Order: sequence, then structure tokens, then C-alpha cells
Amino acid sequence: NLTKVLTETTLKVEALEAEKAEAKAEADRLAKEKAEAKAKAEADRLAKEKAEAEAKAEAAKQSLLDNFSITKVEFKSGKTELTSKSKKLLDETAKKMIDNSNYRYHISGHTDNIGNDEYNIKLSANRAKEVKSYLILQGVDGDLLTTEGLGSLQPIATNDTKEGRFLNRRVEFKIVE
Repeated sequence: NLTKVLTETTLKVEALEAEKAEAKAEADRLAKEKAEAKAKAEADRLAKEKAEAEAKAEAAKQSLLDNFSITKVEFKSGKTELTSKSKKLLDETAKKMIDNSNYRYHISGHTDNIGNDEYNIKLSANRAKEVKSYLILQGVDGDLLTTEGLGSLQPIATNDTKEGRFLNRRVEFKIVE
């Protein structure tokens, strides 16, 4: 009789230990799932933050590009001298460049088609250099700026009118990563 009770008790203890082991395995599985879910949520949060940061950086870059696209740097025909209106625009551009010194900037000079190609390329290069010099005087790091003269090779308007030639005498900015 005692042996029977001992055997039954032993079986009950073994059953309880098996249930305990199963419960522990289930608890471990649930803890692992919870940790994985937490890790996934953290990864998702970080991915979202990264995407938002990238979108913000792209928006800042686009803002710079928009600023540059509306910056109409004007020159008198055949001259490299900046107008006072152009200096005011370049003052704003310089502030944006200083605030965004993580980018490099390429300045390309353009002319109308009055004069020969050699003259226009030299004039447009000098205009781009004049803009660079002015930006440096406003505090922009000169190492962030490169220049190029393209002459009348890339008109944005007709050279058959005074207004068109005026539009073609310009300096354009590009952000270089």
C-alpha cells in the first residue's frame, strides 16, 4: 500500500515537473516572442526616424535648390560686375550655404551670344569666379565652391531679343554631394 502511494506520488511529482517544464518553455517562448516584437518595434521606429531624417535632409536640399533657382544673378552686358540687386540675392544665398556647409556647390557662368565663343567662355568663367569671390567675402568657405564658364553654350531663352539675352547672362548653382 505504501509502495502504491509512493508510486502515485512519484508519478504526480513527475507530472508536475513536466507541467512546470512545459510552463517554463512556454514562458521562455513568450518572452522570446515579446523580445522579438520589441526588437522589431524598435527597428521599425529607427527605420521611421531614418526615413524622416532623410526626408528632412532632402527637403533642406530642395529648399537650397529652390533658392538657387530663383537667384537671378545679373550682370551688365560684357561685364563681370555684380549689380546691387544681385549682391542682395547672393547675400541670402551665402547665408544658406553657410547654414548648409555639408554640401559642395558648383557655380556655372553663362552669357548671351553677343561676341565670339572664346570671349564668352572667358567672360562666363570670370563671372562665376566673381560670384565665388563675393560669396567668400560673405563668409562661405571657398573650398566648398567650384566654378566653370560655359559661355553661350546653354541658353535658357532666345538670343534674338534683348529680354532673352538678359536671361541668358546668368550664373547657376548646383549642389554637389
